[in-house]
Amino acid sequence: MKRLVAMDTDQVLQNASLFKEVLENPDFEPPHLYKVVTKLASKELAEDTRSDRLYRVFLESPAMQALLRTTIIKQGAGKHQGEFLEECLRLLFEIVMRSPTPQELRGQMPLAELVDAWENSVRGGSSVGRKGLSEDVVNMLTCLQKNFPEEVNLGRVLGAKAPKLNRSAAEDYTELLEADDYRDMPILPTSAEMIGQCAFEVQDTLHASPRGLTCKVYALSPSTRSRRIERCMAT
Repeated sequence: MKRLVAMDTDQVLQNASLFKEVLENPDFEPPHLYKVVTKLASKELAEDTRSDRLYRVFLESPAMQALLRTTIIKQGAGKHQGEFLEECLRLLFEIVMRSPTPQELRGQMPLAELVDAWENSVRGGSSVGRKGLSEDVVNMLTCLQKNFPEEVNLGRVLGAKAPKLNRSAAEDYTELLEADDYRDMPILPTSAEMIGQCAFEVQDTLHASPRGLTCKVYALSPSTRSRRIERCMAT
């Protein structure tokens, strides 16, 4: 597991057999699942078409069929689930959008459990609920609802309301200490993080002139995940 986690995107893509071996290991446990989900939900893998096999291997693995479902249920009951729920959503969205026949995936993924977890997260006053669901999250849930209307009820999540609490900064410090991921803490993102989280990616382009390469222009183009969302919303 340590070897897999230490790999960069290209190395993971070139070692699909190791990835499958890790998932099928009888000692595979929830702490390992968190790391695998984070890896599969990353933008780097989502943007690479070579990762189709990895998502397929995960879908067919024991980790997906049993462990992910129970882990989502447990996380949904907690207050400090970090970004695990959003990473699970991104992972399941990628699996669905890469399938030629998404309808055949009905009943194979813990979608109902994920919706329950999101609803409980909002109603329980978690950091996710207080910040509000991002447009990206709402769009992915909408796409899943279109494909699996019996398993995904977006209205339950959007209709959930976080409890109103009037707390001082001194009372909030415990939540900061208990947060299971540094990204839960209210720290302003850097410019690089803001660019990485938006729906666009920055590409460098060079324009030639009679005098040679004289200037550098930054062009914005939709990311792969963003295009998949737009395609799903349009159908």
